[in-house]
Amino acid sequence: MSWLVCGLWFGVVAGMRFSVREIASTLRPIATARRGWIGAIVVVAAVSFFAGAHNYRHQNWPFARGYYADLRKAVGLAPPASVRRAQAAKRGQGEIQTLTLADGTREFVLGTMLHRVKARLFPHFPEGHIAPLADEDGVFSFLHFTRDGAVSLSLLQMEKQELSTRQLGIVKGVHRGTDIFKAPDTNKVYVSYVTIDTKTCVSLKLDEIVIQEPGPIEQRPVFQTSCTLPPYGLNHGGGRIQQDSTGRMFLTVGDFWKSPLAADENSSFGKILVGKPGEGFAIYSRGHRNPQGLLWDADTQTLLETEHGPSGGDEINIIRENLHYGWPHETYGTNYGADPEDVYLADVGVSYGRHDRYTKPIFSYSPGIGIGQIRKVPADSFEFPNWVGSYLIAGMAPRSLSLYRVVIVDNRVVENEPIRLGRIRDFVVAPTGVIVASRVDGLLVVRRDRGKRG
Repeated sequence: MSWLVCGLWFGVVAGMRFSVREIASTLRPIATARRGWIGAIVVVAAVSFFAGAHNYRHQNWPFARGYYADLRKAVGLAPPASVRRAQAAKRGQGEIQTLTLADGTREFVLGTMLHRVKARLFPHFPEGHIAPLADEDGVFSFLHFTRDGAVSLSLLQMEKQELSTRQLGIVKGVHRGTDIFKAPDTNKVYVSYVTIDTKTCVSLKLDEIVIQEPGPIEQRPVFQTSCTLPPYGLNHGGGRIQQDSTGRMFLTVGDFWKSPLAADENSSFGKILVGKPGEGFAIYSRGHRNPQGLLWDADTQTLLETEHGPSGGDEINIIRENLHYGWPHETYGTNYGADPEDVYLADVGVSYGRHDRYTKPIFSYSPGIGIGQIRKVPADSFEFPNWVGSYLIAGMAPRSLSLYRVVIVDNRVVENEPIRLGRIRDFVVAPTGVIVASRVDGLLVVRRDRGKRG
């Protein structure tokens, strides 16, 4: 076998150095000297390898490409890993470089189709949810609500890329924080969270919070769902908050792994609710499994929602009043761990892999991406001008770990580009277009790599 490998290696090298005509003239005496079919096969194989290696430069013989690449690696001619990453990033496929700075932050540059982005990670910033406050004089301020109920105020110096944070207080009764929202018309701050009472009965709660310094945070109850006893799924609570142009508030409520409650027309589980503080909340739309993203698009006067399917079938929905979006009766996903062709799936009244009887999503991800929050790049963004009008959607599943740039035209997704920024729990887009995102390992600030486009 070793003589064959050596012969092939010599053939590839010779093919790169000489023309096909020269190689053929060299082999002609050999072919003449050897009679019979064995000699003819050897000659044809040798010429094929030589011609393939030679014609690789002209992209005419695809089988030679692998041999050529292997040879370059074997003799040390392959470009270093840093160069290969840069080439991939230039094509919008990967990371160019990663640097650890003196202050302990990490910075990396990433290629996308329309921009080359630079992201800085501030480690040890707790995972949670973000509500923007102001973007003035180069300082972006925001509130941060951790999953265990801590509320803090952060100031980000945009040019210096310096972050300062101080804790404001703790929201009591939080088992799992789900969102924080500042109303643009009143400047009131609201938080949603999953809470468990002394009888282990779980519910979703919406509070207005009043920050008093010094002193504890004052909580003013706004709404609370009915509670449900175990077993339940605390990660299926929903809890996203938005407000439309008239001041109506929207609140998503998951099914808490209780599909019968989602199917119950009178239960708030598996629904999107609408109302105003002090006036009560009512069901706005039905058929939602685990809505993890919500956005009121003031430009189009549209409410958009993202929600987890079961195994696959993560959805982007345009929400209209009184419509039913399918769960638990149908989904483009399938049951966890089940063979999608099993007959029993049709016997439980659930249509897996189909969406024919209820309002369809405008887009579905299969396999699922662990879909999360949805935001929009503002029209006056100068940070990412080629992204203006695009929607950004977090993907939290291990297979995605990306922020997806989505273009929607006529209620249809026409572009879906993954941007490899890691597992993002929540994020906001500043008026300038800077992206501030909460990851499990810190706070990520995403800007454009100035003067360079991928």
